[in-house]
Amino acid sequence: MAIPSLFRQHKPKEFNLTPRYHDPEKEAREAREKRIRQELGMENEGKSSTADSRGLLYNSRFKVKQERAQRNSGIRLVVILLVLFLLVYVFWIL
Repeated sequence: MAIPSLFRQHKPKEFNLTPRYHDPEKEAREAREKRIRQELGMENEGKSSTADSRGLLYNSRFKVKQERAQRNSGIRLVVILLVLFLLVYVFWIL
């Protein structure tokens, strides 16, 4: 265990960031694709449009599932009410 000192100054901690996944070929390929898209006037097409279409597809699927769930819950409510009315009717008459 070290003896604490009042006059010794600590060195600042060094910051050394090394990327975990670095693929220079992928970066070069993406730069070439971007340059080619700009030359052909297809700046908005590519990854952003596929991401947008995936998002729209997900949203439409979610809406369909949500509508189906609401319809099923309405049917379930009607069936439960009918069963309750029948039970009350049977017990009221008997």
